[in-house]
Amino acid sequence: MKVGIPSEIFPSELRVAATPKTVKRLQKQGFEVYIQHNAGIKANFSDQEFEEAGAKIVSTASDIYAKSDIVLKVKEPTIEEIDMMKEGLVLLSYLWPAQNQSLLQKLADKKGKKETESNAKTAKKNKKQDSEETVIDKI
Repeated sequence: MKVGIPSEIFPSELRVAATPKTVKRLQKQGFEVYIQHNAGIKANFSDQEFEEAGAKIVSTASDIYAKSDIVLKVKEPTIEEIDMMKEGLVLLSYLWPAQNQSLLQKLADKKGKKETESNAKTAKKNKKQDSEETVIDKI
């Protein structure tokens, strides 16, 4: 599985969701780790330190969301980040649900949209199978 760590984009946020030490721990557990270029700068961790720990540096947040099965963030995701999330992605982050009802709704809507698309594909497939079975039954 692939773990991604994007840069924190809130200007006052100085933390990063992983350190070189946690990158090593994740790798020992079998994870591939991707970190966005300069994600650790505000927390005084260089790309070189993350690379030496075994992380792969990627240039953009969209690369992180495209490659990762799990994303680690300190702050809640923005709407733009939610739009980059692929189906099945696991997000580990503080969400502050009482203060972020619209964010939670956006996450739920995204999941609901994916489930609706998946259910529509399944229904179409089942309908096709039912049609094929009906033809077979008539022969």
